[in-house]
Amino acid sequence: MGTPAAVQQQARVKARERRVAREHDRFVRDQRVKAAAALAIVALCEREAAWGQVRAAEVRVGHALWAIIAEGVSRAGAASLCDLSAGEAGRLRRSARAADDCVVGAEQADPDPGIRAPDSSRARRPAAGSRPASPDQPGAVSGTR
Repeated sequence: MGTPAAVQQQARVKARERRVAREHDRFVRDQRVKAAAALAIVALCEREAAWGQVRAAEVRVGHALWAIIAEGVSRAGAASLCDLSAGEAGRLRRSARAADDCVVGAEQADPDPGIRAPDSSRARRPAAGSRPASPDQPGAVSGTR
């Protein structure tokens, strides 16, 4: 008892059509997945670039806070002037300090001392426990508070 050849042929054709349809669906799905992954990668790169800009802005804020403090304003006063919490101001000052330390470390590790980046005119943070010098004593640092 066998099935007629025509029925078997018809079953094979239907099976092949289903397989082709599944493969097409899988191909289309793979294309959607690849497109979504490409969008995600582009967005991650954009986020990384934006984060670099945010980090640079935070370092500038930290330097500005150190400049305010160097003028004799208390840390709390500097934070208040900039509408920051004391904790956020401290984080931003530490961020600026860490960026300065990285620059100093890079300068010390420079294999060619003849090539230097131009010196920036930004304000440096005062040494711990020191006050800014009075205007009539350039370069001098007064005692601790």
